[in-house]
Amino acid sequence: MWISLVLSAAAAEPEEQVATEELVESTESTTEDEADGDTEDEDDPAAEPEPAVTIAIPQTTTVFTSAMDDDTDVERDEGEFSVNDLFSSWQDERRAIWGASTYVRPTYSLLIHEELHPTQLGLTVGRRYWQLRDGPRASADIAGHAEFPLGQAKGSWDLGLATLGGAWLGPVGLQAGPRLSGSRHKLAEDDLPAVGAVDGVTQLIVDASVVQFSAGISPRWHLSEARPPASGPRPLDGLGDEIAATGGVGLTRGAMRLNADFTRRWTAVGTIDRIGFGIRMRLL
Repeated sequence: MWISLVLSAAAAEPEEQVATEELVESTESTTEDEADGDTEDEDDPAAEPEPAVTIAIPQTTTVFTSAMDDDTDVERDEGEFSVNDLFSSWQDERRAIWGASTYVRPTYSLLIHEELHPTQLGLTVGRRYWQLRDGPRASADIAGHAEFPLGQAKGSWDLGLATLGGAWLGPVGLQAGPRLSGSRHKLAEDDLPAVGAVDGVTQLIVDASVVQFSAGISPRWHLSEARPPASGPRPLDGLGDEIAATGGVGLTRGAMRLNADFTRRWTAVGTIDRIGFGIRMRLL
């Protein structure tokens, strides 16, 4: 037996040869101990027990965190997008800061219809809102106004309440919205009976900080047949019962703005022109 082991070890690689020699020595030592009677009885109560081997298996706890937790510092590759980015962007959009101001604008105007030139006094009170942000922004304007004649054209009046929404890009803005109005114009023998109406206001504004320019058009639809529709040629013929075209310029100085505007309205008695001047004062 030992001869076969030695022969197989001689034919093995060096590492296998070392392992074989250790096995031979261990076997010989065990044989000698058995011969001398030095073997340990497994059932011998006096024999010292071998110490138990304890294997500790570490426990791993997985903690799941929310992608929307702002306190979680997660490293991401450049250009990677997460749900947290989308949620934060939506919150920033909702928290867009708005500015607001209340204003009054007393007006003085001159009506021109054929040979009649009555004057009017008016007052506009409004509340304006606008977004405080760079790039595209929105605005809103709610205003009521009233005008009454001085001297000639007694019995005339003009009332209105407008709600306009606006979109701005730099100094250029486009405002549009409805205006509820009621008016009566008694111009010598030409009488436009009192009627309620809805105007569709659209105006383009260029606000260069100190100087402002505006131009717009407003078709009007009567709410009753008390007043006949406009006759004769007019812009956008067929759109509304009456229509008005406006243009104006403003000059701002601090909390005040001086305005001058011109309006031409096409009615059943022909055209009525209005030249107006106003001072817009910011209160709050």
